[in-house]
Amino acid sequence: MSHFSRFRCALRPLAWAAAVTCIATPAGVGAQTAAVLPDVTVRADQDGRLPLAPSAQRERQRLEQLPGGTNLIQPQQAARLATLRDALDYQPGIVLQDFFGATDQPRLSIRGSGIQSNPVNRGVVLLQDGLPLNEADGSFVIGTLEPRNAALVSARRGANTLTPSATTLGGELDFQSLTGADEPGVVRAEMGSFGRKALQGAFGLVGQQWDGRVSVSSDRFDGYRHHSASRRDALHANVGFQSGGVENRTYLSWTDLAFEIPNVVPKDRVRSDPRGVMGDGSTPQDKAINIYQRDPRRETQQLRLANRTRWGSDALRQEVLAHSIVHADETPVQMLKRGSERDGKTHRAYLWAYTPGRHEDLKAVVYDFCESRAGKHACEFLNGWRGTLLVDDFAGYKQLMGEHIIEAACWAHARRKFFELHAANKSQIAEQALVQIGQLYEVERQASNVDGTERLRMRQQHSRPIVAKLHAWLSEHRSKVPEGSATARAIDYSLRRWQALTRLLDNGQLPIDNNWMENQMRPVALGRKNWLFAGSLRAGQRAAAIMSLIQSAKLNGHDPHAYLKDVMTRLPTHKDSRIGELLPHRWQSATI
Repeated sequence: MSHFSRFRCALRPLAWAAAVTCIATPAGVGAQTAAVLPDVTVRADQDGRLPLAPSAQRERQRLEQLPGGTNLIQPQQAARLATLRDALDYQPGIVLQDFFGATDQPRLSIRGSGIQSNPVNRGVVLLQDGLPLNEADGSFVIGTLEPRNAALVSARRGANTLTPSATTLGGELDFQSLTGADEPGVVRAEMGSFGRKALQGAFGLVGQQWDGRVSVSSDRFDGYRHHSASRRDALHANVGFQSGGVENRTYLSWTDLAFEIPNVVPKDRVRSDPRGVMGDGSTPQDKAINIYQRDPRRETQQLRLANRTRWGSDALRQEVLAHSIVHADETPVQMLKRGSERDGKTHRAYLWAYTPGRHEDLKAVVYDFCESRAGKHACEFLNGWRGTLLVDDFAGYKQLMGEHIIEAACWAHARRKFFELHAANKSQIAEQALVQIGQLYEVERQASNVDGTERLRMRQQHSRPIVAKLHAWLSEHRSKVPEGSATARAIDYSLRRWQALTRLLDNGQLPIDNNWMENQMRPVALGRKNWLFAGSLRAGQRAAAIMSLIQSAKLNGHDPHAYLKDVMTRLPTHKDSRIGELLPHRWQSATI
């Protein structure tokens, strides 16, 4: 009997989406009946799935980032789904050969690996829900898999696509289980020749923050050849839930598998008795190796309990977005070109970063690795958030601004325009502008150690007159300088963003600039000179999650190595309801 208990913590941010149904019914003026417009359903681009549930869209996007050959198989779309051949046949690079003629004991080969081993396969990494089924020597019994419970099968062919720590060159197959959100219930029954009988029943339930599914199946098959009967009884169940930034799914499976092993078919009987085998005839040789007396067979029972918990930057993201003031910035990072485009060259990706306002109590930063600088990435990260966003003048943030998100501008960027102008030609206008902006920063220096209420009072008393004078002075000189000149561009930068620049006068918690965020980008700028590039989008996202935890730990005065070591040790047994205790700003070492 094999017993498996697998635990894995995956630190990567998750993306969520929702479906919204809007019904518009305008009130009729002077009409007897109100006009009713048809329902309009608005759907986000990404799947809004329950935690750790398989998603074809997300899995397809992930596979696209891998450099090797991949297949995404959706078994539930098959016309018949009773065996592994039904699920995997006709897939490029995957070979299944019926060896015994019994129920689901094929020889599995990916790129030629594993075909020589039977009934225990080797040469391939076999995963169920992202967790390994292989024994320590690399072997596995493929018959313990139940294809009727698979929502997706992710095939990754060759060494370039393997998950970290995999030691085979063949590739890997990841069977991802159906969840309660995938099907409410199903009953399957099948009968066929040579004693084929199969029955499966499954049902699923979905709650507000959880889902669960249970499946029971039984298969019987007499086999085409003599002494090739088989049976398999299986129970598969999983339950998942989401709470805050914690996502957890627990899997339970029990498989009782047995099958007889037939002998070879004698050459002289291939045509006369193709179902016969050596050892079931009347010849002296048959009697000497009587297969019914020897009764070669294989019996396997497997109990498997597995758990997957995702925690990290997504939990941290929830903490950051709980604040009404957020800094945002982005910086380029090189990434290897994807799959078919990969030629050893890189292209520019971007690491986005978000942190609470400089004057907030929470000290944390969340990095988000994306393929481009498109504003949609910020929209996805900030989906549903309301507050004031402190950013530079990058156009990608403009699509965010509206009823729920208010833009605040950075005075450091405005000052930089005049500084560059003065450095270039010793402009007196630039020099005077720098002096007045410096007066604003002097007020902020004096107010750096007071609370938001007192800081607002000081700004109203001292900063507001400075700002009013500066605006009048900039407007006056703008009318005197030629269009298109460097001085005009510097002045226009400030006047065009004046409303966003002056929002700090009405909010004592709003920082004067985005320098706090730029400080959080400095480790990235220094680090990329050493690590040079990200190997894929997936690798970049994992790096961003780890960097979020490391930098947040540093902001809270922790040793990053001690923090990560302690958290990884405690995480598998830590209560999900208390997972927030392990975030950097709340963490206390277990050794204290």
